[in-house]
Amino acid sequence: MDFLFVILVIMIAIIVANFLSQLMPKIPQAFWQILAGIILALIPGTLNQIHLEPDLFLMLVIAPLLFYEGQHTNASVISKNFSAIIRLAGILAIVTVVVLGFTEQAIMHWVLPLAVALAAIVTPTDATALDSVTSTVKMPSGIKRALNLESLFNDASGLVVLALALLWLNTGHFSFLEGFKEFLISAFGGAVIGFILGMLIVWIRQNLLRFQLDDSTAQILIQIISPVAIYIIAEHFHVSGIIAVVIAGVVHNEERAHMQFMSAQLSNLSNQVWEMMSQILNGIVFVLLGLELVRVVETFVNTTGYGWVPMVGMGILIYIIMVIVRFLSMIFSQKEDVERFIDYGQRKKDAFVFAIGGVHGAMTMAMALSLPYVLKNGQPFPYRDNILLIASVVIIISLVMPLLVLPKVLPEVEPEFKTADFDKAHLEMVSRGMADVDRSDADPQTKQRVTRQLQAQLGYGDEQLDRDIWLEATDRINRVTNQAIEDAMDADQLSGDAALFYQRLSHNSRNSGWHGIQHRGRVLWHSLEQSWMHFIDRHVNSSKRQERQKQRIEKYIKREQRHLKDLPPDQRKHMEQRIADQRKVLDMNTADKRQSLHKLKQKQRDRWAAATEEIRNVTEPAVEADIQSLEQSGKNPRLALAMRNVQVRQQNVMQSSVDSTDDDQEVMMNALQAELQYIHQGRAKNTLSSGLAKALYDEVNAAQALVLAIEEEEEE
Repeated sequence: MDFLFVILVIMIAIIVANFLSQLMPKIPQAFWQILAGIILALIPGTLNQIHLEPDLFLMLVIAPLLFYEGQHTNASVISKNFSAIIRLAGILAIVTVVVLGFTEQAIMHWVLPLAVALAAIVTPTDATALDSVTSTVKMPSGIKRALNLESLFNDASGLVVLALALLWLNTGHFSFLEGFKEFLISAFGGAVIGFILGMLIVWIRQNLLRFQLDDSTAQILIQIISPVAIYIIAEHFHVSGIIAVVIAGVVHNEERAHMQFMSAQLSNLSNQVWEMMSQILNGIVFVLLGLELVRVVETFVNTTGYGWVPMVGMGILIYIIMVIVRFLSMIFSQKEDVERFIDYGQRKKDAFVFAIGGVHGAMTMAMALSLPYVLKNGQPFPYRDNILLIASVVIIISLVMPLLVLPKVLPEVEPEFKTADFDKAHLEMVSRGMADVDRSDADPQTKQRVTRQLQAQLGYGDEQLDRDIWLEATDRINRVTNQAIEDAMDADQLSGDAALFYQRLSHNSRNSGWHGIQHRGRVLWHSLEQSWMHFIDRHVNSSKRQERQKQRIEKYIKREQRHLKDLPPDQRKHMEQRIADQRKVLDMNTADKRQSLHKLKQKQRDRWAAATEEIRNVTEPAVEADIQSLEQSGKNPRLALAMRNVQVRQQNVMQSSVDSTDDDQEVMMNALQAELQYIHQGRAKNTLSSGLAKALYDEVNAAQALVLAIEEEEEE
């Protein structure tokens, strides 16, 4: 229960920190997570409850993180840069430990194994933490590659040296030959076990897929437990579990090329799951860093008062020394070693970037937390809190310095496209999809539903659009449709039913003034009457129902007769025919001729549907031409978008009695296909950059996958 409480509280802290990072993106996410940990630690009673065992931390947090980083490293890159990896992750790490160890011993007068333990803890670098503080600057590609390769493998160097230092501290003696032998066995043994287990897991997963055992949940779970299992097995054989999970991750990188064709859906899901897990695990590390920082400072304040100040100073000095060592390692390296990573003409600048880019994070934190509380002789571990505080200071400074220094020496990252360009292209793409919906044969209800779903791509719903735009769109469509109807009537291209139907629609649309009040009142009264009739229907005998229906029809006939004098002669004729039809309904209802009544009502519905289709054939081409001219001008794209939505709504009003015959998913898929066609045309005409096209394509592709998933569920 305590473990679940720790995880729950840390997750809440990560959630709050990530939201704050989104609101204020100039401050890196890692700083918000550290701050969340500090605030969490200041809540009374919380600090004593949150504690994570170091072994669990290494196994459940660090191992999956390094496995994820290994998955993003190609084996060919490692083979081509093997000598550089040895130099960066091996020789440079050892040199840094030696320099720091003797410096710490000289200043703090610690025994040498304890000083070496601290040096081993602060040596490993973290490429993921570097990404969080360099997202706004353009890192040189060679330096970026060097930092990534270094961080992948110097974790193991630090862990092995730390283990040797602890052994030295417990036994009191140290042999260089035995230490070097232990280092080689641990490193190469971990690599061998990682390779073998990685290949075995890949073989198992691929054979499961070949036998069509492709359950996504099971496959993802195999991946998630793989780094934990590999780490446990490697540590059981007393070799580096860290090296083992890194190598296994690299092996899984080779699997990705096969997976994307064997099961593209599983490959995509795997990438998403690991990306999310990486973010969560890194968040856990930085929240714990904030917690430990408060814990250690509180311990110092309670025991030594301001004794924590010299430790902060020591952390700053250690960071400066590491920067100098890293800078000199690039300056005095042989030319052929350097040229693979930096521009030899800008050697000092790139060497400085490499030095500052040595950011420390998850592994330094994990190693500091892994220190035992007591030695094997039962004595308390000396200066454990001092080491934790110094390591925390080094991590924080290494995160702050790139944020302050690198923007002054490196250019800013130029986005592949501007926000305004994306908004414009995005709007045009969605408009293309909505235009396809307008041209479809679907009924108005389906069109309206799909149009609203497409509108959600823009990030707002009907209620969030500017009311003035809606009013302008409605007025413009009314003007266009009225003119189209008048032209059709002048050319004798509209039947009397259609003209009468449109006249009534136009009358009902004027909802202002006394006529509007009368219309709304009639609609309200009719709806209440229908509800009441439906409620009491089971308690009313058939003769009373027929009597009430007769009263409603007579009332309708009287109302329509009053309007006859206001109609043109041709429309008056059709109105008289409708009154005659209603009288037939009345007579048939009175005579209880149900079958004949049903046929007559069906005939009326058919005439109504024909009138609706006539109006659509006249008005839709005119409105579509007006919207297209507005879109092509590019003056007011949101007005064109609103006009399409208003048009669909008006179609829904005209044909609200028609049942849906088209499937929403089919209409939506066709609309999304129209959006993809817009993207392809944009790339062909070079009006869309590759980055912009990819951003649009990813959105449409995700929408298509969702529609297909919904369609599959409905079929089941």
